[in-house]
Amino acid sequence: MDMNILSGSPVSILPVKPPSALEPVKEDPRSFGDIRSTRRNIYNRVREAAANADPVSNEQYTLGLRDVHYSDPDYVSIKDQKKAILTGETKGRRLRGTWELTNNTTGDIVSRKKSVLMTVPHLTGRGTYIHKGNEYTLRNQQRLRSGVFTRTKDNGEIEAHANVMPGKGLSHRYFLDPEKGVFFIRAGQAKLPLMPLLQTMGATPKQLKDAWGPSLYASNYPANEASSYKKLKEKFLSAKELDEGDASSREKLIAKFEGMALDPEVTKRTLGEPYTGLNLDAILAITKKLVNVSKGTQSPDDRDALPFQRILGPEDLFAERIARDHGQLRRNILWKATGKGDLSKTPSSALKSQIEAALLGSGLGQALEEINPAEIYDKAYSVSRLGEGGIPSLDAVPDEARNVQPSHMGFIDPLRTPESGKVGIDLYMARNARKGQDGKVYTQFMIPSTGETVWKSPQAVSELTVGFPGALDRKGVRVPAMANGKMVWAKKDKIDLVLPHFEDAFSPLANIIPLKNMVKGQRLVMASRMTTQALPLVNAEAPLVQSAIPGTGGSRSFEEEYSTKMGSRFAPQSGKVMGVTKDGITVKYRDGETETLELYDNFPFNRKTQINQTPTVTQGDVFAKGQLLARSNFTDEAGTTALGLNARVAYLSWEGKNFEDAVVISEGFAKRLKSEHMYQHDLEVDDKTEIGKKRYISLFPGKYDKKALARLDDNGVVKPGTTVEYGDPLVLATGRRETAYNKVHKKGQAGYADTSIIWDHHDSGVVTDVELGKKGPVVVVKSYSEMQVGDKLSGRYGDKGVIADIIADDQMPHDKDGEPFEVILNPLGVISRTNPAQKVELYLGKIAAKRGKPIKVEDFDSSKDMSQWVHEELRREGLSDLDDIYDPTKNSKIKDIATGNRFFMKLHHTAESKGQARGSGAYSAEGAPAKGGSTGSKRMALLDTNALLSHGATETLHDVGTVRGQRNEDYWLQFMSGVNPRNPKVPMVYTKFVNQLQAAGVNVKREGTQTHIMALTDADVDKLAGSRDLQNADGVNWDKGLKPISGGLFDSAMTGGHNGSRWSAIKFAEPMPNPVMEEPIRRLLGMTQKQFQGVIGGTEQISGFGSGPRAIQKALTAIDVDKEISKTRTVIRMGRQAERDQAVRKLGYLKSARKLGIAPKDWMLKRAPVLPPAFRPVNMMGNNMPLINDANFLYKELFEANSNLADMKGLVGDDLGEERLATYNAFKAVTGLGDPIGQKSRDNGVRGILKDVFGTSPKFGTVQRKLISTTVDNVGRAVITPNPSLDMDSVGLPEDKAFDVYQKFIVRQLKRQGMPIRHAMQHIRDRSDLARKTLLSEMEHRPVIINRAPVMHKFGIMAFKPQLTKGDTLQVSPLIVGGFNADFDGDAMNYHVPTTEGARKEALGRLLPSRNLLSVADFKRPMHTPSNEYIGGLWHATKSKSNRPKKVFNTMADMRAAYASGDIALDDKVQILEET
Repeated sequence: MDMNILSGSPVSILPVKPPSALEPVKEDPRSFGDIRSTRRNIYNRVREAAANADPVSNEQYTLGLRDVHYSDPDYVSIKDQKKAILTGETKGRRLRGTWELTNNTTGDIVSRKKSVLMTVPHLTGRGTYIHKGNEYTLRNQQRLRSGVFTRTKDNGEIEAHANVMPGKGLSHRYFLDPEKGVFFIRAGQAKLPLMPLLQTMGATPKQLKDAWGPSLYASNYPANEASSYKKLKEKFLSAKELDEGDASSREKLIAKFEGMALDPEVTKRTLGEPYTGLNLDAILAITKKLVNVSKGTQSPDDRDALPFQRILGPEDLFAERIARDHGQLRRNILWKATGKGDLSKTPSSALKSQIEAALLGSGLGQALEEINPAEIYDKAYSVSRLGEGGIPSLDAVPDEARNVQPSHMGFIDPLRTPESGKVGIDLYMARNARKGQDGKVYTQFMIPSTGETVWKSPQAVSELTVGFPGALDRKGVRVPAMANGKMVWAKKDKIDLVLPHFEDAFSPLANIIPLKNMVKGQRLVMASRMTTQALPLVNAEAPLVQSAIPGTGGSRSFEEEYSTKMGSRFAPQSGKVMGVTKDGITVKYRDGETETLELYDNFPFNRKTQINQTPTVTQGDVFAKGQLLARSNFTDEAGTTALGLNARVAYLSWEGKNFEDAVVISEGFAKRLKSEHMYQHDLEVDDKTEIGKKRYISLFPGKYDKKALARLDDNGVVKPGTTVEYGDPLVLATGRRETAYNKVHKKGQAGYADTSIIWDHHDSGVVTDVELGKKGPVVVVKSYSEMQVGDKLSGRYGDKGVIADIIADDQMPHDKDGEPFEVILNPLGVISRTNPAQKVELYLGKIAAKRGKPIKVEDFDSSKDMSQWVHEELRREGLSDLDDIYDPTKNSKIKDIATGNRFFMKLHHTAESKGQARGSGAYSAEGAPAKGGSTGSKRMALLDTNALLSHGATETLHDVGTVRGQRNEDYWLQFMSGVNPRNPKVPMVYTKFVNQLQAAGVNVKREGTQTHIMALTDADVDKLAGSRDLQNADGVNWDKGLKPISGGLFDSAMTGGHNGSRWSAIKFAEPMPNPVMEEPIRRLLGMTQKQFQGVIGGTEQISGFGSGPRAIQKALTAIDVDKEISKTRTVIRMGRQAERDQAVRKLGYLKSARKLGIAPKDWMLKRAPVLPPAFRPVNMMGNNMPLINDANFLYKELFEANSNLADMKGLVGDDLGEERLATYNAFKAVTGLGDPIGQKSRDNGVRGILKDVFGTSPKFGTVQRKLISTTVDNVGRAVITPNPSLDMDSVGLPEDKAFDVYQKFIVRQLKRQGMPIRHAMQHIRDRSDLARKTLLSEMEHRPVIINRAPVMHKFGIMAFKPQLTKGDTLQVSPLIVGGFNADFDGDAMNYHVPTTEGARKEALGRLLPSRNLLSVADFKRPMHTPSNEYIGGLWHATKSKSNRPKKVFNTMADMRAAYASGDIALDDKVQILEET
């Protein structure tokens, strides 16, 4: 039985009754969290969609499906799911059917084939789909219903949007031009008068005058133009329908509009009548609505209101793709079968991609972070307006849609939407919302007069007046309510329905947060998100303060209600335990039925955590209904949700360490916050990688001792149950190094690399599972980690922060009984966050701790004053809100501190996972430092460059771009050898950029400090490629280790082979225009783009020169540039406006040609330059998947098109228009100014050179992404924590990472002392005293440069003098965080070590904070100033009070002792006698 930990119906406070007879619900609606119903619906709907799919036909055959059924059970065991995740498998249910091919003429079935149609993804009990070893969820989608909606656009234009049902016609818009008074129809980019359509439909002048009035009719009457009617038909009719004659096409046009399916329920609301299509009456109603809205007599439609929306669940999204033949897979099968005459070539799982695309390509499938089950359950309630079928992109979202609708009340959580461009776009359903099979949602309301509860949809509610929870209990005649989708004040007796409880408006995860009514909305959103990020803890606890379910009198909480979603198993009925294993509990119920309840055994999650269930019963136990049978690592011993720990808390500033969001905790609490982690390590074995203990030892003897090797099996894989420490091997593997041609290789170890997998975490781990999958071994290791400085802690109100310090228990402040506090929080956080719920939880937690049981608080309880009630409860227990506490380090008392108990969660953002450092490492194919992993590089981006320029730090930019920003082995070898290196080489990325421009037909010439961009000419191509013309378009032999094919794109002699730097060329059969000069050529010859293509293709001619590329060449040759410039200037002076505009552009091209000395005839090329192989590589991935640069595909297409042109020249004379055009377009595609001519290349998204250079946007183009910004060496990243003892120019650098980023500098110093480089590197690896001493010496004069993205101004990147610190965090002074816009809530910063002497001096002279004291806003206001408790301390220390008597002490020591003991306050006046 598939255990369903994330299913079950959300709690209903009021008795759940059948939906009201006032509005019948189509089929039983399901809860969004009901996994079983969702899974059943998916399987049923997909099968029905396939069985009922319309046959597809062509002129010869019809293809249909019969006998559609499942061949597998609706069940995948937890053990099989686990194996699938570890071995990269997909889990689903095979859907089978019989394809039938019918002859249309005879009606005979000519071919049948039984086959698997697809594997329908299995929805696990967690609410996930397993695809290739990864777990995905599929969000619900909110879509606009079909209908007509009128709105006022931002520019004031009023339009009506006809949203036609998918597959039933083209959605389009109608609008009224306010200046001309003319109605238009807009379809795509086409804007056409509406009158021709109306008259085609038979509209009479009387009908139009009655609808619009005489004036509007007169304005529209002239719009009946024949050309407009023709364009209208071309837009809405197919070519075949247009060829059938005018009378037929007129009928088809009318039928086309009348067949555009609309939802009559929507048109009834928006147009007044239930139109099902766009007939004449419907379109006239649309025009009337446009007129009335423009006059202000009718309001626009709020199309974003929930009554106009549909909610589609996973069952709808999967089935829709099958029903609509997404990707036209069935039509493709028919096409292939038609050519063959039977179905023999129809593949198995032919519809597989349709169903998989819902997860992978719809925009709604998500790979989960999957830290804990709360996140998975939360995703079941997630809904988005984006994705396939919805709004296509975030840019397409209208501004009016970016809001929270009043119509969401009770259906969609009004708070849980991002504070960004996705507000109102990404949402969560409310806890009581149900999804109907009709696309509507339903929720419970109460009828005030009877108390009866009913289910209502947004469509029904929109016509009623709905009161808020508790509204009728208010005093007064009117109460706030919602009517017609708007907030109103309504009379009590006019309230039709009431939302029973405010909790019903929120999502399940929002409801698990107590005291919701006492926090800002965005804090509740953050709290919900933090809950999904909580790590599993050893001995986790349920909160002392819990959120009570309304209507239960505080007897049950949401933490208890949702515990089954977190992994608790309760007995569905009474019975006896027959057996218990780690995989399940076998029970025999009272009715005699026996069942095995599956359990999760170290089941891995995506984000390096896991779920594990522990039985709470043993064999032979008798249990009652509702008794706990098993708990998980996300619940406590009672089975209640437990995602953290309760802690003893004090609110006070502690030595500046808990500045802002930072937190100080005790050592004992750090140990209690021991989190569970699970890491999956896999090795992909291929023909270049081998595993095996003997093989490894023969190549790398002595690498590991006998004890380490004994823990591995013969395959070199660690054994299950083994405890591993840092550096221990998990899998022994060797990889054969790549064989390069034209190089000599030695045999033996030099030909192999150690590719073993090792355990690289500081904490020890235990191997729980080992799987040998198809691709290689997978090792799963479980480890435990105590809380460390820099790890992230969060309460339940968005009050997240990093651990700044962990203090020994005997050094922590303690209460009067000597009990140490576990957490010290900054009290200013309560005020700055407007977060009083923290304090209420603090005091209620104190009460609950004393009582020994949790307090379950009903939010939105208007019957009591929460503050007053809390203080009464404190007094009842003999407790106080403020207590005196004691500081053992100073032996002093601190008065009136807020203390109590609060609940905290350890989040998955740990300092170890965020800490990275790199001296050098892997590099990209372009020679830039590679990102990713613990030694991944970091980027210095455009904003960083701008900030450095504002500092005047040009030497630092040079260091970034040419030294640290590229592979520089020669430079670093000289540097580490102790000599001053020569200037570094020009970065490869710049060389590639110049080469790409040249390959695209753009020549780059540098003269002094200036760089000229001009057209590439034949002379330039000859200079680049010489006589190296390609003989074929072949690349490499994939079966022979990528050996270059002679005469082809990678010919060793011609191009230099792989990584070759030599140009080659493709010789044209006829000269071709340089595509980058197409625009100038057209301007000079007075052609449109269509005419230009026509001339090349032979369908157009240039007067006096003929057609074809040679005609263009002749015409350009005939141009006298000077004379043409004179003529063009005359046109500019004397011509009409349109002529002048054209002439201005033409003049620019002519003047440029004259200035650069390039004649227009030089814009024709005899040869196409072919980029050197180094800039268009091919390679083979480890899984034998080829990696081929796009340029190679395009060169092949160009070569073949040109060869075809050359071959045809001798066969068909000069009738070569298509061949010439194909050659030119293939050349154009190479440059990136056109699309590939091959369908396969177009389908695969192959991009030309300039498209690659410019990217999808400037941000991702070569200039901004790779030239102005770059990844760098000598860089690290760490979480920041405050250290108030540092001055503003200093930072604390993690010692272990400092060795990595300063590695080259340590080696340089040791080499200068006479030590070999190899020995110096070993000293660094060993962290020897000598290496540490050298590191400290280097740090004295070489600062680090710190930046935090995004760098908005110069203060976002500054230099600091480093000091070594323990741990994984970067310690900074609180004085300087303002400039970085940084917080101590998990923010991380990059740190860089400058290399060149100029950059080092610049960092000290220009980039230190002490050199940048004044704000750039006015250069008067200081930038780095004390804040928060620092200002408070200064104020308290300097203020004076006259109402207290002066206290006299003999000595300063006596005064300090009195202050430490609490006898005097900070602001008391004192007199020291020894000083007088």
